[in-house]
Amino acid sequence: MSHSSPPLRIITVGHVDHGKSTLLGRLLYDTQSLSHEQLVSLHAASAAEGKELELAFVLDAFLEEQAENITMDITQIPFRTAERHYVMMDAPGHKEFLKNMLTGASSAEAAILLVSIVDGLQEQTRRHLQLLSLLGINQVIVVINKLDLIDFSQEAFEQASHLTQQLFEEWSLPVPQIIPTAASLGENIASLSSQMPWYQGQTVLQSLDALTPRISLKTAPLRFVIQDIYPSGKFPLVVGHVESGSLSLSEELVFWPQGSQQRRTSVRSIEEWGASSSPQCAFAGESIAITLEDSIFVQRGDIASNPQELPLQRNDLSIRLFWLEAMPLLMDQEMFLQLGTQRIPGRVTCIENRLDPNTMTLIVRSPRSLHQHEVADVRFHVCQPLVFDYYEELPATGRVTITNEKGLVGAGIIIRQKNESRS
Repeated sequence: MSHSSPPLRIITVGHVDHGKSTLLGRLLYDTQSLSHEQLVSLHAASAAEGKELELAFVLDAFLEEQAENITMDITQIPFRTAERHYVMMDAPGHKEFLKNMLTGASSAEAAILLVSIVDGLQEQTRRHLQLLSLLGINQVIVVINKLDLIDFSQEAFEQASHLTQQLFEEWSLPVPQIIPTAASLGENIASLSSQMPWYQGQTVLQSLDALTPRISLKTAPLRFVIQDIYPSGKFPLVVGHVESGSLSLSEELVFWPQGSQQRRTSVRSIEEWGASSSPQCAFAGESIAITLEDSIFVQRGDIASNPQELPLQRNDLSIRLFWLEAMPLLMDQEMFLQLGTQRIPGRVTCIENRLDPNTMTLIVRSPRSLHQHEVADVRFHVCQPLVFDYYEELPATGRVTITNEKGLVGAGIIIRQKNESRS
């Protein structure tokens, strides 16, 4: 079991056809992260399209998508530099694929925003940046792409860079690192471009390695999300994922909801699939099974913590919600709130205010409904306590999704009301 830091999760966003898939393909290609089989497949797919090397094909999952040059779903690909591991996520640029983009962004710690120097800032550029702001993703690397199509003009790059900085300032986001690139040619991706001697800043790879995790998941409070229970003789296997923190042999755990004295016991063993011996500890990012010293009731959806750093559990929550469904959100309609493996029926009891999606400032107080792609702070009541943390304190257990019988309809973060305590 590797105890190195969990990979940094990066999402690439931006308007369709601004070069996201090509950029990720180039990163994988230039860092020698592709296997021999992947390289053979890449060259074959490129040749079938009459192209020497089409790096976007690295991330396209289906031949139909390659033919249409459209990324339909979130693609997740691990790769590494000399500094750290990454999981790179390619988000769709089309408006109708916002649900998939939001799903990917909700687990990201930083983002790469692609802007074509030819097309400039587009509707989806702005909307994707809005979603990053909503989810509190403040580390954004801006890549102004396709400089090769305008003869690597410094003046054009500086104009696009200025407009992009203005957009970040409007939303009170930190001024980003802005890099001129030609992703298809590898210019300023892994090494500085000889075609743009006027730019002496960081490459895309250097900018990635300069990012910092928003929170050290290994030193954060323990949150062990239970995924299933497998019978195994006297000591059932409790299978789950360590979202944050760490746990070790003999450590006392508290199981939530309730967290009562009757739901406390210690770790008898830690089991890892395929391991020759039982590990002594487990860290954030690892999926493991444990056995418990005492026979207590544990089920899917429970979350374990240590006794010193406890999560919250409540029936009434404040959520900053991004509504995705074509039908408007109405108060008191039945839905499900999901966090980790918890899935609890509930309803919105109050839409406290609707926010301007561009500035995240109040525009309507106490509206009666919320329409597609609008953002609002809502009060949500669940029929049994939800175990969570405020997003600002521990993002891993502060993000929620809302579903109905059709699937995903909304997503957001759990926020702290003014003067609201953890008690």
